[in-house]
Amino acid sequence: MQFTDDHSEYQNNELLNDIKIFIKENRDYNFYLRNHPRFNNLDISSLLNNENVFPANDILDIYLKLCSVHLTSYSTTVFECAAFGIPTIFLTKFKEKMDIFYLEFMYPINNDLKFIEKNYDVCSKKVFNWQFHFRHSFNENNFLSLLK
Repeated sequence: MQFTDDHSEYQNNELLNDIKIFIKENRDYNFYLRNHPRFNNLDISSLLNNENVFPANDILDIYLKLCSVHLTSYSTTVFECAAFGIPTIFLTKFKEKMDIFYLEFMYPINNDLKFIEKNYDVCSKKVFNWQFHFRHSFNENNFLSLLK
């Protein structure tokens, strides 16, 4: 969840409402909510009061092993999830920010939970293969050249 001081109070509330709507429309799914590292203490009790919503601790890898789909407004966690073969659904309130994943990074699947569920194996393979274009092994010489 991207509730941070980077956003105005209004924007954080818009993000919260977007998540509330998505959870309400998808009651058959469980949601694990992980706060952004710069979480600004927005009251999220309205989310946690749902029977299908659970808090997640800070260890991302544990929850990636439990999850089938990643839900975000916009986050570079999309790449980490894709490395596990986990497709992402983008919430819509900050559409201009999520467009970067489709327009610049050419994210390979559509933004439809039912489609992903029906075609999970294909979607999982697509995002897993997609993320290889953005991952490279550490190269000390390249890194040092950036520092010069």
